[in-house]
Amino acid sequence: MSKDNQETYICRLLEDAQVSAAQTIHLLEEAERAMLEHDQGGDEDPGEGDDDGPEPDHEPIPYGSWPPPAAMVSGPASDPKIAPLLEDMEAYLASHEELTGAGWSPREICTMPKAPGRPVAIPVRGLWHHMVPTLALYEELRELLGQPCSLRGYRPPDYNAAVGGASRSAHLWFAALDVYAPVDHRRDLAELAAGIFAARPDLEVGLGIYGYPHSSNIHIDVGAKGRRTWADTQQWLSNAK
Repeated sequence: MSKDNQETYICRLLEDAQVSAAQTIHLLEEAERAMLEHDQGGDEDPGEGDDDGPEPDHEPIPYGSWPPPAAMVSGPASDPKIAPLLEDMEAYLASHEELTGAGWSPREICTMPKAPGRPVAIPVRGLWHHMVPTLALYEELRELLGQPCSLRGYRPPDYNAAVGGASRSAHLWFAALDVYAPVDHRRDLAELAAGIFAARPDLEVGLGIYGYPHSSNIHIDVGAKGRRTWADTQQWLSNAK
């Protein structure tokens, strides 16, 4: 290749490189502008963005989806991953106007007392919406009772199996609560729960009252598996009618 041809070839290479560099800079500027618009609200559709539900990448999981998902995180309460998730859950639940936050805490409804070394399990975010109607009923019961209660809620699949829970228990979908009133008020709690069930035939609640005529605890789940009863509930309902 002659010297003139070499110079021409090199000039073309440099021109191509400049064009390529300019295109790259343009693409980077476009990407930066798009990110800025997204952060500031941009052209998002009305109603998207600042909603009260889980983030878009955590779609609600329908009740009864099989198999039930494993816990998002489980471990001791001191685990640094646990506290921020409990705070997120508390904020999510508190965003629902039907809940007042009275008498319950996310940590309590995620406690696994029979799991040494792993006493807290956080369900995946797609299950959190299931707990809202059940907590609303619990708050109603607690207000009528006028006494603090202890709660048990979520069970990941392995824990549910270990404690002998039903294979399709509503606890697996973060939809159920076991409620323990103080010993002197457990009968009162059972009577209140039976009274609400009898007075509101449209309420789709699963109600299990354990023990009669002295109850040990009650189970409630709202909107999970429909209206149904088990254990000693019918005996309490006979008195409520």
